[in-house]
Amino acid sequence: MGREKTARRRRQRRLHHHKTNAAAGSDAIPTYSELSTWDRVSSFHGEIAIVMVLAAIVIALVTAYDFMRVRQVLDHGIVSTAVVVGIDDTRRHRFDGTVVQFATRDGVVIRTKVGTSRWEGRPTMGETRQVIYDPADPAGTVVDAGKKLVHLTHVLGVAGVAVLVPLAILIWRRGPGLFTPSSSRRRRSADM
Repeated sequence: MGREKTARRRRQRRLHHHKTNAAAGSDAIPTYSELSTWDRVSSFHGEIAIVMVLAAIVIALVTAYDFMRVRQVLDHGIVSTAVVVGIDDTRRHRFDGTVVQFATRDGVVIRTKVGTSRWEGRPTMGETRQVIYDPADPAGTVVDAGKKLVHLTHVLGVAGVAVLVPLAILIWRRGPGLFTPSSSRRRRSADM
């Protein structure tokens, strides 16, 4: 008895913001395409689509910020000779970054970590390389001058956004019908 009441309440809540077809009766549950925008948002597929769009926005902002930082260093940075003084091996069989030490134009010695996306190849202790650093923040963004694919992470960020946004729109517009085979969709529409 309690389950029937709960199911009836759920059905009434789902129908609250929706105009039902008088011929279908008051207990008819609307199809996804008939739902209002609010009902789509509160559906599971609507929530997934919103999370995907939010993730795409965050990825786009982080990618744009990082691109501008790297572009600034490549355009206006200063080249210096750095010595590898440490390798950050926190993961098994993969290094997370290279700790380098170099002197700025003013003679200030800087010791900083360079991420894997900014360093070409696997470093070795004591190795010397040319690095490019930002004169405004020498310990901030540092790039290996020999790095060929500096913008690879930016390309991956753009690709992630390019996949997430259309997929979110598709999920939002198609709803649950997106995940059912087309033959069962045709059968369901023929039954109505």
